[in-house]
Amino acid sequence: MEEKKKNNSIFIVLTIILFILVIALGSYIIYDKIILNKNSNTTTEEKNNAKENDNTTTENDNTTTEKENTLNEGEALALGNELWKYAYSTYWGNEPAWTSHTEQHELVCDTTTDEIKQKYTTDFIATVMNNSYSIDDFISPIPCSSGRGGDQFYKDTYLEIKNIAENEITYTAISRYCATNFCQGSNEIAEESKHDFIIKKQNDNWLISNFYLPN
Repeated sequence: MEEKKKNNSIFIVLTIILFILVIALGSYIIYDKIILNKNSNTTTEEKNNAKENDNTTTENDNTTTEKENTLNEGEALALGNELWKYAYSTYWGNEPAWTSHTEQHELVCDTTTDEIKQKYTTDFIATVMNNSYSIDDFISPIPCSSGRGGDQFYKDTYLEIKNIAENEITYTAISRYCATNFCQGSNEIAEESKHDFIIKKQNDNWLISNFYLPN
């Protein structure tokens, strides 16, 4: 009888120990799989959010820098008019008397051919009477001494902004012509011709890249 009681006591103790082990193991599994995994997911999510914030900050910084480096419409238009007139004067050498680009003409006359080329990109292309000209062909061979002639029906050209980017600006150059010759002082306009005028920023300088000669 005593032996049986002793065996029962041992069985009960072992059962209790086993129960405690099961509870401990179950608690560990719950802690490891649920709590730690949740914390890990939270940490990963926080890291991802921080990375996204860093990327957003970088994008914002890049956007801000690009905006700071991009000209506004007023600045772009003033620059475009200056360079368009310079290109016009570059071709003519001595401009036709009826044009009003005197200041740019004097700039061309007061510089050497090499200095004039510094106003143009290396891949500069001009369209003159449906022919493509490189910068060497475009510069007047006899600058400031004799003109090349011109269309006496040509009135003037004005620019409209087509697109402004950080390193390139495209304009629409609108050239106007009259039905009668030498009409620059009148209000007469017979037709218009539209062509792209492009300038590019290279080494922090805005240079002429594409030009269409209106006359």
